[in-house]
Order: sequence, then C-alpha cells, then structure tokens
Amino acid sequence: MKFSTFQNQLLNISYYLFCLIPVGLVTGPFLPDLFLTIISSIYLFFFIKIDKVNKFTKYFFYVSIAFYFIIIFSSLLSEVIFVSFKSSFFYLRFIIFIPAVIFIFKNKKISINSLLYLLLLISIIIIFDSYFQYIFKTNIIGLEPTKISDYDYRITGLFGKDEILGSYLSKIFPVIITFVFLSNLKFKELLTIFLFVIFGISIFISSERTSFIHFLIFSFLFLSLSSIKYKKFFFIFFFSIILLIIVNDSGKKQRMILSLQNSFKNLEFSAYHTLHYKTAWKMFLDRRIIGHGPKSFRYKCSSEKYSSGKGSCSTHPHNTYLQLLAETGLLGFLIITILFTLILIKLAKIFFIKYFYKKNIYYNSEISILIGLFIYLWPISPNGNFFNNWLSTFLFFQASIFFLCKEIKSNQTIKKNI
Repeated sequence: MKFSTFQNQLLNISYYLFCLIPVGLVTGPFLPDLFLTIISSIYLFFFIKIDKVNKFTKYFFYVSIAFYFIIIFSSLLSEVIFVSFKSSFFYLRFIIFIPAVIFIFKNKKISINSLLYLLLLISIIIIFDSYFQYIFKTNIIGLEPTKISDYDYRITGLFGKDEILGSYLSKIFPVIITFVFLSNLKFKELLTIFLFVIFGISIFISSERTSFIHFLIFSFLFLSLSSIKYKKFFFIFFFSIILLIIVNDSGKKQRMILSLQNSFKNLEFSAYHTLHYKTAWKMFLDRRIIGHGPKSFRYKCSSEKYSSGKGSCSTHPHNTYLQLLAETGLLGFLIITILFTLILIKLAKIFFIKYFYKKNIYYNSEISILIGLFIYLWPISPNGNFFNNWLSTFLFFQASIFFLCKEIKSNQTIKKNI
C-alpha cells in the first residue's frame, strides 16, 4: 500500500511512540497513556478507512465495542456520573489501539531486534537498580526503599514512592519473552532462562507478593507449554538464589514466604481485601445488571448500605471480577469472563496437543503473550483497578502484541516487514 509523505510521517510517529510506551510506563500513567492516545487518534482519523482488519481482530474489536457501550450505559446511570462517564467515554482509545498497532506493523519496515534491545535495556537498568537498592539501601539516583513493616522494606528502585517495581517487571516480562522468540537472535533459549532468573529475583526482592505469584504461574505455564530446553537450569539457579536470600533476610522470609503460607492456609490475602470483596458483592447485589458505573467503588464503599466494616473502603475492591460485578454488573463481567475463558481454552488446547499428541505446533512467542494475558485476567488473586490508566495501557499493550503474533503467523506482509 502506497502512502503520501504525510501519511508515512504519521506512521513513523506512531511506531516511535509505540516503542516508547514501555519507557513511559516507568514514569507513571501520563506519558504511556498520552503515547497510546496519539497512536489511536492517528489511526482513527487517517488510516481506519483504508485498513483491512482480519476476522480474528475484527471479532475482538466488536466484543470490545460491546464492552465499551456497556460501560458508557453504566456510567450514564451512575450516581457519580461525571467521574464514571469521564473514565468510560475515553476508554475507546484503548480499543482502537490494537488495530492501530497491527496497521503499523503491516505497513512499515520494523526491526524486532531493535525493539527487543530497547526492552532489554530498560529492564536491565531497572533490575540492576533494584539489586543495587536491595544491597546498599539506596538506588543509583539516591532513592531509598520503602519501609512496609518492622521487618521488611519494599524495593521500589527507579519507581520511587510508587510500589510497582514487581508489577511492572511481571507484566513486561511476557512481552520481552515474546520478542526474544520473534527475533533472529542466536541462543534464544539460554537468553530466556537467564531473563527468567534475573526478573524473578528482582520481583521477589520487591516484596510484591501478587507479582511474585504471577511470575511463578507464568514460569510454570511457559516452561510446561513451550518447547525450550534448559528448564532445569532455571529451577536450580533461581530457587538456589531465593533460598540464599530468605536464609540471610528474615524480612523477606516473613513477607514473601511465611505470610503467603498464612494467606493460603486462611484462604484470604488479607483481612482488608476480604472486606473489600464483601463490599463489592453488596454493591453488585444492589445493581446486578449494569452496576454502579466504572470507578464508582471509591465513592460508594463508604455508604452504610454497602460497608462491611472498618477498612472496607478503598479506591477499588482489589479483584478484577468483583470490581466488574460492582461497577459494570453482569453485562460487563460476562464479557471479560468470556475472554478469560477463551484464553483458558486456548492454553488447554496447547497443553493437550503437546502432551497427548507430542507436538509443538504453537510458537513460543504466541504462548508467552497468551500466558501474559491469562495471568493479567487471572481471577484468584488481588488486582489493581481495572480502569486504571497505567494498568489499562499495560493490558492493551500486551493484547496488541498477542494480535501481532497472530498476524505474523498468517500474514506474509508482516513477516517481510520484520
């Protein structure tokens, strides 16, 4: 497809902004959201009419649009209509982002290796900085770890006061592994095992329990479903280092091992999380079909009608599906649940083909990002605010990579471009 000079410039801008999203995510929600919004706007106003979207992406787009209209309708009926509608109305930018990314890769020469090098550079700087902060109690720019109890400090590294080091690394990791296997690098499998070890250690010392659980789930699933070798090396090196840390650091042992054991034993992550869940459930029972509107939990949870006791109020209920039930009702909940179920079925299919037919017909790149999305929508663990800009950018960034993998598998044009 031939483009004018102006259109080529817009494609270049979109591509560079796409590359900058992982960098922007380190700084907070504003920059990555801005980059994503510009990419979506360029596609919407200049390219959407001439784009030929494949059936797979088109079906997802239609489902996403249905979800969009559900949250719009929910917001219009919300008692906090201004806050809720502002969040819902601009949610369209995330939905448009996916076909926009596919369009960029179909129509521009892309270096997957360069993208991978950028991601590795960012991640290694963040990881090295976290190790530095853990050992010396200050990072490379003088920031100190955050004290979270009498016995432990949360390593935040370059994120400063934002306690999201583990969250960032656990979410960007599936993207990096995907690009490793899309690249033409040698020794991909050895590089993958090395990345597993250094990412896992950094996530562990961040003291973010949910992120560490997500990393372990990803590790187990990817190493089980992929075709890579050297799996034993990961388990030997990784768990040897983790053992060394907990033997010499009682704080990490208490936070990351003993407290998790108690959580599993008591079937609750914390008493506060349980109160949040109960409050969200009461909100759902009051408006079952359409909910109270996105981002309404923080305004409704203090109401005597929904309160479940002291500490039951927060900005969100810390579980994606309970938040969807409370804020979007059954309609919004069912759409995300169906998407999660489809991902689960796909992973089950990969497992069945590998272990019963002894075949590996799926690319490691596709498996990695699919597991990343599976974990993002995993229902049995605490989650951030589903409508949070930073988290939504991560979700749709991952989703765009997944659809890109699907296109690469079937589209010869993209194969030539990368």
